[in-house]
Amino acid sequence: MSKFSEYIKTSVKVDTSENLTESYKEEITEQNIEEALNKYSTLSREELMQEFLKESSLLKQRGGLDDEHINKIEKVLKPHLNEEQQSMFDNLMMEIK
Repeated sequence: MSKFSEYIKTSVKVDTSENLTESYKEEITEQNIEEALNKYSTLSREELMQEFLKESSLLKQRGGLDDEHINKIEKVLKPHLNEEQQSMFDNLMMEIK
């Protein structure tokens, strides 16, 4: 499973319980991913980091993100990053754990 889209299809489970807002209930599809890429593509690095931390915090509060899931994300994404990106990624992962 080396493609991110394959990871999404097999690993990401969206909690559809009543305590989540409508935006978190939608099914994850390639179209959703493309829309997100378009939405975030104009943000600066700092803005992206802040948005990532904000969304991660919301997911954790709602029970949609835990250390096990974070570790799976790391395992899939990290091999595709260069050394500088891995360092930044590690820092982000420490902040959300």
